[in-house]
Amino acid sequence: MADRMSLRPERILSDTEPVPYSVALCTYNGARFIEQQLQSIADQHLKPDEVVICDDGSTDNTLKLIEQFSQNNPYLNIRLFRNSENLGYIANFEQAIKLCRNEYIFLSDQDDIWVPEKAAIQLSYMLAPTTLLSFSNAARISDRSKALNPDLWSCVNFNDLRQHQLCNGHSLEVLSRHNVVTGATVAFRRDFSLASMPFPRCYPHDAWLALNAALQNGLVCIDQQLIQYRQHDMNTLGAHYISPLHKAWRALWKPRDKFPKDFYQRLEIFSQLIEDQRFPFDFREKLATVLRFQTFRLAVIEQRTPTYEGLKEVLNWSRHGLYYSHGAGWRSILTDVLQLIRSMPYRVIARCNSGKK
Repeated sequence: MADRMSLRPERILSDTEPVPYSVALCTYNGARFIEQQLQSIADQHLKPDEVVICDDGSTDNTLKLIEQFSQNNPYLNIRLFRNSENLGYIANFEQAIKLCRNEYIFLSDQDDIWVPEKAAIQLSYMLAPTTLLSFSNAARISDRSKALNPDLWSCVNFNDLRQHQLCNGHSLEVLSRHNVVTGATVAFRRDFSLASMPFPRCYPHDAWLALNAALQNGLVCIDQQLIQYRQHDMNTLGAHYISPLHKAWRALWKPRDKFPKDFYQRLEIFSQLIEDQRFPFDFREKLATVLRFQTFRLAVIEQRTPTYEGLKEVLNWSRHGLYYSHGAGWRSILTDVLQLIRSMPYRVIARCNSGKK
């Protein structure tokens, strides 16, 4: 398989050689930030051919602000569509993508800020014939536009090792651990996106598109902060940073009784992908192993695993490296061991109570 680390654009496009591209932007009660986002798109060194906006039933003045911006910036071709009913963010983005007319499509949230050279840089990567989808890093800002640390890739644990793996033909393995692709940073080819539809409603559209691009060895990461990703309470999906020290403290003293939402989404989509013949057999075999491992961890968290058998399973999975490849290493091991030990008194009480009946 080709070494994707060597895939770099020969040069960055200039504003004298425009490449037509579309922006698919979805809105829902985004009045607070929509003007800033539209202005950052209008300020691109390479202007978009069109900005397709699908509003999912906003009840604030989002629509009015978009219409005013369009009137004040007639050179920006804004095509605004209003949904008659709320579709949800996945179906709304699917609709917006279908409405785009150009070969290259950029996704946009309603509350971020693009750096002026974003389109030029990302299109330079997209012009490579093997690239189906590209995504970048991002700076993080607060709802008051104050800088936040660390950057987006740190928040999604896309470290140097994972970047190296993704760039060298192991992108499916990276994505089977967890999604590292944030939709607000994504650009892709239109034909590729249409071939990936319909989007599963149980799995984020950006993660689904990334999996399909990885399947065809067409996923490219750009180690540059091409947007300012806004972090606030109204994010549909956020990127919150948790320090390693806090993770260790939580593993010791604050055991969880459930996993994050995306864990359950992965279990559901992995169950489907195992049967998907488009994916290589060896990948589906690995995915089946990952699914068994994650199902075991879920049973531990939900206290459905006998302590002794569970401890043997922890040892077995750790020997095979799953806690390190698809968990948080020793922190996940510690979490599961403590959970199994903590559950012992409850099982003893349960057996005693059942014996009294």
